Amino acid sequence: MAKFECSLKGDFNAVLRIIEQGIFEAYDSNFINGGDFQSGKFRCAVRVFERTMYGRDLAVTDSDYSIAMSVLLADDGDNLFISAGTSGESRVVFLKGALDSRVNKLVDRLRRAIEAYKSGAQQGLDADAIITKLHEESQAGREKDSSPALEW
Repeated sequence: MAKFECSLKGDFNAVLRIIEQGIFEAYDSNFINGGDFQSGKFRCAVRVFERTMYGRDLAVTDSDYSIAMSVLLADDGDNLFISAGTSGESRVVFLKGALDSRVNKLVDRLRRAIEAYKSGAQQGLDADAIITKLHEESQAGREKDSSPALEW
């Protein structure tokens, strides 16, 4: 439903930590599966996350919907490449608009996290400082949102 790709220079382990902790742990998602591969200078990591929302929690219906994101992080020794794709599923047609909105927000969050990494690295910030900043922004966004159950 939504896709994000980018190339960047940086630290593979730091970017992977930002993806795992700065985005997905901050938004109460579940780690579904993942894998790592290395051959010579080439490394890659795949992570799959999912979040299920329940209609009764949304005061809409008893049906539920889920959002999943798969992220590939690759490193050829000089450059990093990120490719992320999302999917969503709902049993109720009228939740599709809410679902599309949540999927787009998730991709935007990944994009903002990578931009935060790029600017933070230029400022000399480590991954922990960037993750803390992302968590603070997430919390501030939840406090402003009148429907936190729909956030993510």
